[in-house]
Amino acid sequence: DLVHAVSPRLADVASVPRLAGRPGTGLLVRYVDALAEELPALDERSARAASDVLLELLRAVVEPDVVDARAARREALRARARRHVRAHLADPRLGPGAIARALAVSVRTLHAAFAETDESVAALVRRARLARCRQDLLEPSGGTVTEIAFRWGFTDATHFSHAFKREYGLTPRDVRRGAQIDKELRAQPMV
Repeated sequence: DLVHAVSPRLADVASVPRLAGRPGTGLLVRYVDALAEELPALDERSARAASDVLLELLRAVVEPDVVDARAARREALRARARRHVRAHLADPRLGPGAIARALAVSVRTLHAAFAETDESVAALVRRARLARCRQDLLEPSGGTVTEIAFRWGFTDATHFSHAFKREYGLTPRDVRRGAQIDKELRAQPMV
């Protein structure tokens, strides 16, 4: 309980990292040896102060390599959100609110998990949809541009075209034409 009061992160650790060779370990060992020798002669107040110093030294040596449990939980939530997005990409209602409800977290918690990354939840959904649309556009039998947009959750073809061009620098029709030209060139006999 005393160790966890000083370093709550250690409560989430199954085992303490190996201490040999770590900065501060020698000081910690010498302090423990000295404390063990002096402890019988210390009054209660001094013993409590000495144990506080010991706990701080232990925290300083061990904690730098302990994975932050909160960071680990946020990474796990981001991974769950990415899986959910991939599985429900075609749903036009897929967005931060729907994802948060499906993962049983608040929208605020979901946004907080993505705050330390370079991508928002909405951007994750948009990029995943655009990537799937691009794959279908490269397939001549993938359907029309509008069909592809609607298939992957876009509800407005104009919005889709603008978002696609911002992401890839080409319009969906340019990508489709390029795929058709490539197909025709591959179909031509070599001379």
